[in-house]
Amino acid sequence: MLPFFCLECTAPLNIPHQYSCSECGRSYRLLENIPLLVRDEAGYIADMINTYFQFLLLKSNEIEKLKNDFKYINSRSNLLERLTEALNENNKVIEVFIKKLEKEDIPLIQILKANRPIGNISHFKDFTYLKRDWCWLAEGEKQLSIITSCLLKIIDGHFGELDNALFLGSGVGRIALELMDRFDKVYATDLSFSMMYFFNELLQGNELTFYEINYSNTLSDEFVTRKLTASADRFKRQQDLVNFQKLNYFISDVTGLPFLDESLASVFSVYFTDVIALKLFLSEVVRVLKPGGLFVHFGPLGYGFENVAEKLSANEVKERFRSSGFDIIYEDIIPASHMESDYVMDAIQLKNWVFVARKHKVGHPTLKTTDLLKLAPGINYQINGTLFSQADQSRNTTVWTAEGLCYALNEISADIISEVSANALSADQLISVLKESYVIDDSAVLTDILKDLISKRILDFN
Repeated sequence: MLPFFCLECTAPLNIPHQYSCSECGRSYRLLENIPLLVRDEAGYIADMINTYFQFLLLKSNEIEKLKNDFKYINSRSNLLERLTEALNENNKVIEVFIKKLEKEDIPLIQILKANRPIGNISHFKDFTYLKRDWCWLAEGEKQLSIITSCLLKIIDGHFGELDNALFLGSGVGRIALELMDRFDKVYATDLSFSMMYFFNELLQGNELTFYEINYSNTLSDEFVTRKLTASADRFKRQQDLVNFQKLNYFISDVTGLPFLDESLASVFSVYFTDVIALKLFLSEVVRVLKPGGLFVHFGPLGYGFENVAEKLSANEVKERFRSSGFDIIYEDIIPASHMESDYVMDAIQLKNWVFVARKHKVGHPTLKTTDLLKLAPGINYQINGTLFSQADQSRNTTVWTAEGLCYALNEISADIISEVSANALSADQLISVLKESYVIDDSAVLTDILKDLISKRILDFN
């Protein structure tokens, strides 16, 4: 099993009894026994609480609008009652999330500061994914079969190392479980507390009841609402649901994964690559994958954000991977209906783009002490905080490479970038400058930092 590492000091965390760091002393929370491995725990919890409050407000307004719409239509009063019941029952599920998170004693002012606009949470997908993945409906099982068959073909045909796999944006976890038999260890992560909470409840053998709501395109008025029950009871690998020895699931941000450099053999992105801009997480994929490790993408490029400049085409995504040290070794288009319901007359038909990228089998660059270091061409960076100030712990650095990759760097890296942006310095000269400001006797430690910045194409040398 790979150790999770501390997001503050990169030391391994003490597991399984508690998620704490023996080096810096930081302890990470468990939310309903789910590890919360993010840098700002309080900010995350406040944001989640605010999200669910805003969703309840949105649905309360929806109920009031329904009452107004049906006000003078007595012949459909039964339908209004059913819709109101369905919305209220789903809201009770959301209220459970809030109560669970309120136990974490986050200050009210921090929750209010989260201030998530209603428009950002109007499409709450948890119930939809529960329906597809864990209600055992024919239409959902058909889509899952297409996805998993494709991924199993890729694993059997292109994977050499099967010791571990990470699933980004794993949602309610069904796909990670379907592929679990192929790997010695599987890691599943999502930033959504509710998704991970649902997954945890299902694995504990609990059932989840909710409603599907269809306002239009229904074949019959009886299909406007449908009560559903999600359960893992029919999952064919019952022994895996009991011992969990292959599975680790946790809450994390894909821009800051709790894994050491070059520790993962494979990373899967199933309906996730287009959730946030590629530049925000590609650098983490590069960092955590071993040389020769594989990245697998499955899904369309629908993009769940507004920045048009970051809505890359498929060929641009491939080029970003190539310029980051990958070879594209497989590509295909797999058609499938998405989130289909047999109760409605419309369905989304997707052309799922599939590609596999293999990280080059190269290590850190060779660096001589006399080599002159400078910023690589096309680098843009922003440093917040005071340079060479060990007392200031709030300083952070964001760097964008010419290839469009985004890195969040530590304080030493901020000082390195500041020094070489003014004048090219030899590795020896730069290490001497850094030793004056940091209590680091071992030059090899600083040399490794320089090599890492070179491998990320932040620094260049000659």
